[in-house]
Amino acid sequence: MDPEQVQDLIDKLFEIGGAVASKGWELAIRQVYVDLSIMIIWTVICLIVGIILLSLGIRRYMTEKYFDDNVGVCICFGVVLIVVSFVVVSFAMPNIINPEWVAVQKLLLTVSGNG
Repeated sequence: MDPEQVQDLIDKLFEIGGAVASKGWELAIRQVYVDLSIMIIWTVICLIVGIILLSLGIRRYMTEKYFDDNVGVCICFGVVLIVVSFVVVSFAMPNIINPEWVAVQKLLLTVSGNG
């Protein structure tokens, strides 16, 4: 951003005013926590389903002693879902560690018209 754009953003923030800005800040923080909750729910779902699929695939392989397509699909999807859960956790870390910074980023993106 060039200095003129930064000054325009500052002017827009001052136009919003005190009460509206504080309410916007509260809403931005609340939205960060909502996004974090959604990420946690997806992480738990992916982790549970991944562990179930992985255990079903391994249990079927141990009982039947051969590796068919169903076993491969269960193990593959189980591993993929477990990896996805760790990826979602890595995206959720900024919301956990510093929710205020994420709120500032969201507000600036919204004010600048990119969000």
